[in-house]
Amino acid sequence: NGYPTISEEFSSSVMVLTGKVVAHAAFPAEGDFYDGDTYTVIPLRVLKGDPGSRVDLFSENSSGRFPMRMNREYLLFIYQDLGRLMVDNCGNSDLMPHAKNAFVQVISVAAHGSDSQAAIKSLHNANPVADWSASSAKIADFDCDGKADTVMLG
Repeated sequence: NGYPTISEEFSSSVMVLTGKVVAHAAFPAEGDFYDGDTYTVIPLRVLKGDPGSRVDLFSENSSGRFPMRMNREYLLFIYQDLGRLMVDNCGNSDLMPHAKNAFVQVISVAAHGSDSQAAIKSLHNANPVADWSASSAKIADFDCDGKADTVMLG
């Protein structure tokens, strides 16, 4: 879907989790799929969905490939296509700790949704003269305290 926001990708994903790659196998071309790789991931923290004790993710040998490395931890936004679970290489999935800021945002979205109304109310209380733009809202750990913050233009 071309570089979605974290809120957009969270909403469209069947599962969102952090997980560790514990197995890797080559997969031959079959039906509508090119050849590729299947990665077995053990979920460490589930933020959306029910992956069970492990999840097998297919990575097609194409421009959409999302290669992973053994024994490494990833933040994964998982979608389903033609019966297979996959990760979008143009999305927000990434190797930890590269995904730390995205992970903080995902925790916020998972806990509170992408509704900016609470932030608007707080900002309006702080400065009732300003006209706050909810569409400009960005969620990240801006003050490096390990908690998600919301900023928007006013």
